[in-house]
Amino acid sequence: MSQGFVGVLVTDLLLEQSESLKDKRRVLLRLRSELHRATGAAVTESGSHDLQRRAELLVAVVARDAHGVSGLLDTAERVIERGPFATVRIDRVVRSAQELTEEGGSWHV
Repeated sequence: MSQGFVGVLVTDLLLEQSESLKDKRRVLLRLRSELHRATGAAVTESGSHDLQRRAELLVAVVARDAHGVSGLLDTAERVIERGPFATVRIDRVVRSAQELTEEGGSWHV
């Protein structure tokens, strides 16, 4: 029986063309919309808030099985790689709902 899975991408982006925080926010808003539309992901800026040319995003998806989560994360990575910025790093984590609720379960990137 399927138990549900969660997948997370943590990505570090370099926005070389950004001239201001306003430029950065505009690019990230477009990226967040594209990611949500393509995968249904929840997306938040999780770091580098005050740096105009760097952004750390956290992208989270859920699905019934690990294969579904992996497919959504693959799609999210493709969307990110098409953006007007350099991808410095992408880390990926997939965990079952059971792993997340068990005592001692790990949630580290």
